[in-house]
Amino acid sequence: MVISATELFERHPECYEPQVARLFHEGRDPFHVPGLHCSGMCTSGRVRHHLKHNLWRDDSTVIFVGFAANSTFARKIIDGAKEVTIFGEQILVRARILTINGFSTHADQAELLAWHR
Repeated sequence: MVISATELFERHPECYEPQVARLFHEGRDPFHVPGLHCSGMCTSGRVRHHLKHNLWRDDSTVIFVGFAANSTFARKIIDGAKEVTIFGEQILVRARILTINGFSTHADQAELLAWHR
């Protein structure tokens, strides 16, 4: 979902504040950063491979976008775990860990109720 949400934001730069919209107008898309790999949740799939190959690197930055619930793998990393287990292997967390909490692809209460109706 995060990849789809990012694509949606990319298609609507008119919704941004003027200084960010200017970046798009100048052809400088802030969503296309060299070396950036977008992946979904941290519980399964290719994101686990990305984390395995990048968490140990002190020259990497891992950015978590959106909410990470308590007791989840992502929350463990966000909260400062020094080591995690991925595919049965202990991985040191040396990468810089950042969060962007303003973006979420999950519906709020009203949206969930509307969907249910």
